[in-house]
Amino acid sequence: MKAFLRRTTTLLCAAAVMASSAALSVFATESTNDTAASDYTLTIPASFDIKNSGWNEIGEIKAGGTLEEGKKLVVTATSENDWALKSGENEVSYEMMNYEDDSAPATSWEFTILPASQSIGINVEDYKGMPAGNYSDTVTFNASIKDNGIPAETVTINNAPTEALFVNSTGTLTATVSPDNATDKTVVWSSSDPDYVSINAETGEYTVMGKKGYGSATITATATNGTEDTSDDVTATCTITGKVTYTSLSAGTVLHVGDTFYAGKVYFDTKPAVSFNDSNGVITLVEDNGCYKFKRGSNGTMPNVTAYKIKDNTDGVYIVSGSGTSTSDKLTLAVHTK
Repeated sequence: MKAFLRRTTTLLCAAAVMASSAALSVFATESTNDTAASDYTLTIPASFDIKNSGWNEIGEIKAGGTLEEGKKLVVTATSENDWALKSGENEVSYEMMNYEDDSAPATSWEFTILPASQSIGINVEDYKGMPAGNYSDTVTFNASIKDNGIPAETVTINNAPTEALFVNSTGTLTATVSPDNATDKTVVWSSSDPDYVSINAETGEYTVMGKKGYGSATITATATNGTEDTSDDVTATCTITGKVTYTSLSAGTVLHVGDTFYAGKVYFDTKPAVSFNDSNGVITLVEDNGCYKFKRGSNGTMPNVTAYKIKDNTDGVYIVSGSGTSTSDKLTLAVHTK
């Protein structure tokens, strides 16, 4: 069976199967465009027999003709019954594969140099005991000429931080994809732990988070080569680590706006009384409605403490006394002047 291709040609493979002691026979029919005539040809076997469960070699997909520079011939196969031979409600599943020992089905092929060929076969599930009948499926082979892209070979992250960054720090990572003439140089960003470092998948903008404390996350830059097939992905990684201003608090400590702490269970002598623990994440001193307040990293909420007013000559709060380790020894605060 032979079809002449210009852009897209459909080949229909109709399977008539007797799931009994008789041989399973599959016949192929062809549907082509009357105007399909060009330098490209595609040939698949006219017919083949399924002789047994398991591996059955069909033959070869053969592509002939001449490809223009920068072009490739792409052939895809689809099954009307989702890769099953059906008779009424009964079905026999099968997979199309290139070789008997392949670990995955093959339903698409690319030819960048012509002439070329690719062997194919099907792996049929054990149909012993299935009711007799005509089991059929239709497999459609579509062929089209597409641009043959130049794949990305390497990705390099240009500006990975070389030291730990304070929680709430932000930045934008950039990456270089090589070679320079790669067809698709799009980079997708991801984080191994967004609770420590979140990153925008498209822009590379990141924020050092304090949702569950502070720590490290692996950032991955992936060049996908414009496909959903991960086998041709190219990646590069870096590590971004968070840190806090204070890991403990004591009398004399000054907290300026933007300073952070992660100090375990801490009690403050405020009105209303406030305490924080590790489950609140990293705590940040912020300005809110004319007051200095503490903001939880876990959920962004702030205790409604309004006693510490912002003035032109103030820049935060400081700890006057106390250890903060218990309700009987709370940390006492006051507004810090410049």
